[in-house]
Amino acid sequence: MKTTFATLAFFGLFTAVASAAQDPLATPYRPSLSEDERIAGLSRLWAEVKFNFANFDLVPDLDWDALYLANLPRVRQARSTVEYYRVLAEMAAKLRDGHSGVYLPAEIADEIQARPGLRADLVEDRVVVARVYLDSLRSQGIQPGV
Repeated sequence: MKTTFATLAFFGLFTAVASAAQDPLATPYRPSLSEDERIAGLSRLWAEVKFNFANFDLVPDLDWDALYLANLPRVRQARSTVEYYRVLAEMAAKLRDGHSGVYLPAEIADEIQARPGLRADLVEDRVVVARVYLDSLRSQGIQPGV
């Protein structure tokens, strides 16, 4: 079952919600979640970070509790699941940690996250295409190694 609960990763450890049977707070994806579901998700994100994030010393000016309180009205006012996840993602970004973030439901990932259609690497001070993911780019002659 797909779920729309905020999933947060810390250093490769995932707190993923697999099904409602395993987690009473998990909900199937819907374009709009109830206010109670959104607040429960925000609260779970806050608690996971509060009690499991090991790098608060690297963000000394971050008041995680105050950020939670500041985002409660935004989560309450979110009119869609997309809006709700944007709030959660912005909150997680305040951690300034590349290993932590909110995993989005597949149904909305493309609306919130954008990725380039290729991967480039720096090789001997030159940018080189390492991988091309889109056929439209390949049809324009963009190939790995170029």
